[in-house]
Amino acid sequence: MASLQGAASFKPRYTYIERPYVMHTLVVVSVLILAPCSLGLSSLCDLSDADLRLGGWKVVVDENFAGGELNASLWTGRYSNYTAGHENEAQSYVPGNARIQDGKLVISTKKEKFLNKNYTSAWIDTSGKFEALYGRFCVRANLPGKQPGFWPAHWLMPGRGHEKLCWPGPGEVDIMEMINGDGVVHGSLHYNAMFPETHQCSSPHMSTTGVLPYLSLDQYNTTFHEYAIEWSSESLTYYVDGVKYVSTYPNDRDKDGVPQVPMYIIINSALGGGWAGPPNQDTHFPILHTVDYVRVLQSSGEGKSRAHFTGTTGVDEQAFAPFTQRQADVLHDRAAKRAQ
Repeated sequence: MASLQGAASFKPRYTYIERPYVMHTLVVVSVLILAPCSLGLSSLCDLSDADLRLGGWKVVVDENFAGGELNASLWTGRYSNYTAGHENEAQSYVPGNARIQDGKLVISTKKEKFLNKNYTSAWIDTSGKFEALYGRFCVRANLPGKQPGFWPAHWLMPGRGHEKLCWPGPGEVDIMEMINGDGVVHGSLHYNAMFPETHQCSSPHMSTTGVLPYLSLDQYNTTFHEYAIEWSSESLTYYVDGVKYVSTYPNDRDKDGVPQVPMYIIINSALGGGWAGPPNQDTHFPILHTVDYVRVLQSSGEGKSRAHFTGTTGVDEQAFAPFTQRQADVLHDRAAKRAQ
């Protein structure tokens, strides 16, 4: 493993924030500024199977996006216009905007009208097909440069039996979010402070966010970087290119918020919304979010650790478009023809 050169500082900061919909939210911001020469470090997910076995790890998902189509045994592409409850985003999600090209997943965000929205993008997830409890989740991706309003994400949500609970319920784990292509990585944990004692929507929503800025924004859109979490029964630790930048430890306030239910994987690109803000004249389409691989490792030392392929979905299907895939395909084809 390469040495960590050029590390400028590591400064944890703690700030309490009050919002109308968030009670007693503690945002933990840990900033690790890295010089360009520190990028490209070896990652646990890059090790050989033999080396992983020596360290007590096993590979449970090794998705390299081989072949010409998305692996339907692992992934589902979703249709949705997300008109309510999802940050008031500007896009409709269309499976056709996620394609396999040269051994990589490419999610395209386009300026085109569909389902009463002016933009389309893609959301894929493993709900109903793969869930895991604990492990190391790695996504190696190439993100675009400065794009106002753009919001790519790699994240985890609770699976079967929890899809109807008020968010965040047992928890949401955001492996990576980057807003507007500003070069800042956000890794977050959201949870219901009173779960599982109560599932009420009015329960306090707690969140912890780690922020990792690089010195050069161009590093994100010129090369691939691996965004990862290591999740145990007691903590969550966030990494970029094998470098840890924030963690919830067993003695932290957030120890009780570490999810204890199996979760599925989501990869998507959103546009607009309250956090990213609207696209503008400086937003250039199409915007590409390219993923090289998705890997999940699990440790034999974690007694509760398990990964399984499921038979039923954990997604709340009512949150997605209330029509068949065939109907959606027809609508999208018509929209594409009108745009020509």
